[in-house]
Amino acid sequence: MPINRTSTISVLLLASVLSVQAQNVATNAKNTTLDFSIPDSPAANVLGVTPSSITKPTTPRSFATALLNGFDQNGNFQNGISLDTAPYLLAYGDKVSLSSYQHSYALRMFSRFQTSIATTKGTSTDKSSKVGLAFQVTLFDFGDPRMNRGFLKELDQAAAKAAENVANARRAAGKPALPDPTSANFDQDSKDDIAQKTAETNKLIDPLISREKAAAWNRSSWIIAVAPSWNSPTGSTSDLRWNGGAVWTSISYGFEQVPGLRDSSQIIIETQYHNKELVNNTVSSTSQMNAGTPNSTTFLQNSWRTGVRAVIGGPETNGSFEFVYINARPYGFKSEDYAKLTFQLEKKLANNLWLTFSGGGESGRQNGQNKLLVMSSFKWGTSSH
Repeated sequence: MPINRTSTISVLLLASVLSVQAQNVATNAKNTTLDFSIPDSPAANVLGVTPSSITKPTTPRSFATALLNGFDQNGNFQNGISLDTAPYLLAYGDKVSLSSYQHSYALRMFSRFQTSIATTKGTSTDKSSKVGLAFQVTLFDFGDPRMNRGFLKELDQAAAKAAENVANARRAAGKPALPDPTSANFDQDSKDDIAQKTAETNKLIDPLISREKAAAWNRSSWIIAVAPSWNSPTGSTSDLRWNGGAVWTSISYGFEQVPGLRDSSQIIIETQYHNKELVNNTVSSTSQMNAGTPNSTTFLQNSWRTGVRAVIGGPETNGSFEFVYINARPYGFKSEDYAKLTFQLEKKLANNLWLTFSGGGESGRQNGQNKLLVMSSFKWGTSSH
């Protein structure tokens, strides 16, 4: 059966399990797999409960979720969950042709549009709960496998080769190249033929997948995001109130033209503005209060954050170091400038399951309340229906 290159495909980002007929690999890209790391949740980012303060731009998935636990930016232990989806991909992805996706920037923008929601709940003495809602779009993504025509052509060729190999094996066994529909054993013969083609396709495609993952995991990309949030000091939904919002942009550089670094390194730069953020007060000293620090249990502030994150490693295990400069402006009080340093490790545990862990601290707080930060996250995602 020839490959129909013009047939409709899903532009859902590549799925977790390869189990398809050999003829469908290149025309139905959702059935191949590039198990990149689950994207950071922008909704969790605005709540300050992500392992990293700087969002790593990656190709969005149709659906992803993360379980979060650790100390937030105010030093309070939080448990939470985030849910992320690419709504256009879920609704219309299987109606978009690969050719249309490749030739229409607007279509790629719709396909990469991501929405997310995250919620956290304090434990122990902190009873507060937070909710974040975020919208994110990827302006460009050099790691998008659907834009790599050479890779997709190789998938086509591997699928055709797999079908040819199985047909030759059938002939060698004295069978027709394809199951005979007039045979009494047609149903079972068809199932065996599909199983053989799937196994042969896996064998030929696995090296292509591994090579593409190693080449594309850290490619350059650019995202922008906006995220409102709400806070309930008591943890009750009836007390949920507006907690401002944030807007930010992150751009990554994957050293595409630099041998040695292009396969192992990435630099990410982000700037974020957050307004009307409700912050828990950690000051206990009267002298600090008299110095102009807010003296209530909570206060509002605006803040600017600018940082850089360096990532090194590979597609399944990597580490990063980030430096973030923060200018915080509490309402009615003195502004302050301080820094946040964070180390992070990320490890793939299984297909579409990742573990991240980070630790770090702050430096330069005027009130001396520099906090240690510890956060971990299990992230699970899929890109198929």
